[in-house]
Amino acid sequence: MITRRGLMLVLSSPSGAGKTSIARSLLTRDKEINMSVSATTRPRRPGEAEGKDYYFVDEEKFKTDINKGLFLEYARVFDHYYGTPLGLVQNSCPLAAMFCLTLTGKAPSR
Repeated sequence: MITRRGLMLVLSSPSGAGKTSIARSLLTRDKEINMSVSATTRPRRPGEAEGKDYYFVDEEKFKTDINKGLFLEYARVFDHYYGTPLGLVQNSCPLAAMFCLTLTGKAPSR
């Protein structure tokens, strides 16, 4: 296994293109990779777990965190916010981190 420090892998594509399948495959092959968990304001779906699938927060907290600069990137998609918490990136990068971003056709906010 290759020793590495600060490697960030970003999987980015339109919704439904297979990012999650690729990510799961990579996670099973390399135990040094951590998967980023995004925050969202959308309601939790059946079977989703807090901190595993998403961090579920209300819109007021999400906007407060935006104003505090706590997201690496964020976007509003179908009336809900989605974002990558900056702290997760900073804490994961001593190893290797993987992020799945969905392309929406517009530039992410920062």
